[in-house]
Amino acid sequence: MLIRKYLVCRRLRAGLFVWLVLLSLLTVACSSGSWPEAPRGIGLADDPEAYRAAAEPLAWRGNLHYQNFVIFGLDSLFLCARSGSVARLDGALRLFPVDPAPGCQFAWSDGWLFFTSGTQNSTVRKVQSDGSNAVRIANLPYQYLVADRGFIFGILTATGQVMRFRQDGTERVVLFDGFATELQYDGTSLYVCGANDQTGLIRIDPETGTSEKLLERRVVSLNVVGDTLYFADPDDEHRLYAWSGSDQGDQCLCDLSLTRPFIVYANWLYYVDTKNQNRLMRLPLKGTRTDLDRSVLVIDDAVASFTVLPDAVYYRRPEDNTIYRVPLAGGSPQKVS
Repeated sequence: MLIRKYLVCRRLRAGLFVWLVLLSLLTVACSSGSWPEAPRGIGLADDPEAYRAAAEPLAWRGNLHYQNFVIFGLDSLFLCARSGSVARLDGALRLFPVDPAPGCQFAWSDGWLFFTSGTQNSTVRKVQSDGSNAVRIANLPYQYLVADRGFIFGILTATGQVMRFRQDGTERVVLFDGFATELQYDGTSLYVCGANDQTGLIRIDPETGTSEKLLERRVVSLNVVGDTLYFADPDDEHRLYAWSGSDQGDQCLCDLSLTRPFIVYANWLYYVDTKNQNRLMRLPLKGTRTDLDRSVLVIDDAVASFTVLPDAVYYRRPEDNTIYRVPLAGGSPQKVS
């Protein structure tokens, strides 16, 4: 009788072990198949509408951390040439002058290019894509410029206030009267981070100015993707976190220290690896999940600043104003300015 019971228990344990192994393999298979595919890039000439739809949110979100030093508008890219003047880059990567004034911190809306200019970016100007009708619209220094709904949104550099004014420079309104250091826009709301814990993470209605606090602590490198907010926590060694709008909670995604601003695009997080000679890497995202073992090298060069566009990554090397281009699908750097 004891031998029979022993054999039955042994068979049950063996069956349970096999079942657990199969379940584990199934889980791994499902998980591995759920990660995003490597980006192939969207060509402007191949699909202009898809390119435009993908480029606009980038100018409002992740690329703002590097002040949109390359931005899409109408049917071209706009950037700051090596001379400092504003230039247009066509599909054949040819440069054409737009405005002789030095320019940076770009925004685009309804046929107008907006940018900061002057000593310490002390003015805001606008010009049409062909270089006509250039005019100054503000005499104060701004950063994180966003253009939409007939307005300009931005952070007043000297005070940290988040401002709204019309695209002709009139009707200035304070939307946030604190010291903001970062700003993001999802087409409906503004998201503001501050220089201290008291500011936290705030969502603002750009029309009414009403706001709500989403997090009580300091965050940096904010990226808004749907109802998920990705950021680095400076009080936790700049580890990557995600805040979910569905459960109003946040969690650490991985043990990766992101001390430089990152950009999220098409379910991939692009970041400068400061522990690997500032190479540009990308990391797959699936909601609030990621896997450091799936990191991929994008640019095998020292990267000081970068922007992501639907077809390529544009970057600058340290202490060099030259802009280089690398296709999203991979390739060698190509100098564009």
